[in-house]
Amino acid sequence: MNKTDNTAMPQLSFHKALLNDLDEINIIYKTAIADMISHGILQWDEIYPDRETIRQDIIKGEMYIARHGTLPAAAYTLNSECDNEYINGNWKNISEPYFIVHRLCVNARLQKQGIGTYIMLHIEEYARNNNASSIRLDCFPENHSATALYKRLGYTRTGIATYRKGKFFLMEKML
Repeated sequence: MNKTDNTAMPQLSFHKALLNDLDEINIIYKTAIADMISHGILQWDEIYPDRETIRQDIIKGEMYIARHGTLPAAAYTLNSECDNEYINGNWKNISEPYFIVHRLCVNARLQKQGIGTYIMLHIEEYARNNNASSIRLDCFPENHSATALYKRLGYTRTGIATYRKGKFFLMEKML
């Protein structure tokens, strides 16, 4: 992991989510959605990400949960699948293996504690250990905390995707 000051990083444990984690993970998303809406960030809602999307991610073995002690700190999906909007990206990594981060969500009660940074560093280390050459993702431009996080970690914009909620930045980081 690309650590410069390990003392500032939260203590998290990671594991692939299981179906018995579904209720906890759903609460993480519902709480974060309410928090984002209260701050005028209309990225997610009751339609997406929904419980069935999360359940399918778990069934496929692509949903991960991070815990701070016993408290669920965050959830995210990691795979190499993308929808057709990703064709709009001017990707640097054309043929090498890559991972795509989907639906990264930090527990609203634990935000502003470095958890998002720590998770992304963890994902990057996992990707390197699994021979990936880059990480891709899409980010809602109005979610200024997320866009600042990705920029600070060295992710660059490669294009624009248009979804139901509007335009999203396509981003990539070469590892």
